[in-house]
Amino acid sequence: MRRSVCLSSISSAGILFCVLVNLGCGIPNPDQQTTPVATGDGLTVAPKHEQELREAIDAMIAMIEGREHGQFLETYGDPKLVDDARAEGTLDDIAARIAGAEGDELLRVLKETRRMKPRFAPEDATATFWREGFPRYLVLRRIEGRWRIMN
Repeated sequence: MRRSVCLSSISSAGILFCVLVNLGCGIPNPDQQTTPVATGDGLTVAPKHEQELREAIDAMIAMIEGREHGQFLETYGDPKLVDDARAEGTLDDIAARIAGAEGDELLRVLKETRRMKPRFAPEDATATFWREGFPRYLVLRRIEGRWRIMN
């Protein structure tokens, strides 16, 4: 009897630990991507830059649909990645990948974010979108006054 109580306590403690770790890490729950985030998890749903983010996403969509892939990279790409690609001479190769299937997937994800609430980091400089069916999290960061795709 004593042994089963001990194992039961360990199982409950283990489950509680996992739940607390997941809540504390701010891991988005795909079932809750459009609901307000619980107070105290370090994230907000209506920071001061949300409208600016929405406008940037619309501009990103317009550039991809307008086949302005090089300009899209320069304007909305991770600046370090763009600088490295420019130095290595691979910026045009990346733009060509965006012109193909990778760009189609990115366009689909960006369009879906229009109906979603982003999860913002406490300083309002990083926004994350997630939904089942996305190939990965979409992470945007506000750098030098502009929202940029970081992944």
